[in-house]
Amino acid sequence: MSEKYKEVMDHVRLSDAARLRILDKVNASESKNRSFQWRQWGALAACLVVAIAGILVWRTQNPATPKQNPVVTAPSSIEEHPTLESLQAAMGFSVEDIRTLFPETATFQYKNYFYEIGEVTVQDGNQEIVFRKAAGSDDISGDYNVYAVTEKVEADGTTFTMKGNGDTVTVVLWQKGDHTYALSLTPAMAEEDVTALCTQILGLED
Repeated sequence: MSEKYKEVMDHVRLSDAARLRILDKVNASESKNRSFQWRQWGALAACLVVAIAGILVWRTQNPATPKQNPVVTAPSSIEEHPTLESLQAAMGFSVEDIRTLFPETATFQYKNYFYEIGEVTVQDGNQEIVFRKAAGSDDISGDYNVYAVTEKVEADGTTFTMKGNGDTVTVVLWQKGDHTYALSLTPAMAEEDVTALCTQILGLED
C-alpha cells in the first residue's frame, strides 16, 4: 500500500468495518497491477527468446560464406615451343634455322613473346647466343644497358648496329625487309667473329 494512501487514511475517520473494506480493495488492486506487470514482462521475455532462437536457427542453416576475390589468370607473355617448326607456326612467319651454323653438341630452345617476337637460344659450351626476329623496326634485344662502344658495320648490303665494350660485342641489331633482328651474346664476342656470324645468318635469310 502506498505511503500517500496511509497519510490520507490517517486523517479520515471511518468505522473499523469501512476501513477494512477499503484496505482490502486497495490491496487487491495493487496485487492485480503487480500481476499484470509481471505478465507483460514475461510476454516480452518470451518474445526475445523466440527471436534469438530464430536467429540461431537461421545462422545454422545459412552459414556465413567468406567473401572471395575472383581469381584472374593473366595470359602468359612467354610460350615455349618444342621445335623450330612449332615456333614458326605460332609466329606466322619464318624464323631462320641457325642450327646449321653450330656444332651438333649445341642445344636449342624456342620461345615466342606475345606472338610478336620469335626467339631461338643457342647453348654452345660456355657460349650463349640469343637470336630474335619480329615484324617492324624496333629494338627487340631486350638489352637496355649502356655500352661504351656503339658502331655500325656494313656487310652484304646490310647495316649492323653493334654494341659492346672495348673490342667485344654484346648486342647486334639489324633490319631487313619488313623484319627486325637482334643477337645477344654471353659472354661478349670479338667483333670479327660476330660479323662473320651475322653474315652467315644473312645467307639463311635468302
